[in-house]
Amino acid sequence: MAGIDYKNKEITIHGSNGACAETEDIYSLIVKKDIYDNFERKIVLNIMIKHERDDAKGICYELKYKVIGQSVKLISKKESSY
Repeated sequence: MAGIDYKNKEITIHGSNGACAETEDIYSLIVKKDIYDNFERKIVLNIMIKHERDDAKGICYELKYKVIGQSVKLISKKESSY
């Protein structure tokens, strides 16, 4: 399933592998103008959200990552209601 946010120029793609195993990838449209007034457009992966289960504790977590170039940084981890 996908959603489009026209205001923020974002596309969100949802994936599900069952309870507490969902993902969301948020892509942003980047538009830049070069020195010749030509527009360069690219779509980049901006945010990844994953739901994971800790079977030993019986708790689901939502992990939110920021993607910058080729690196991925965890920016939040919280208990989820799955």
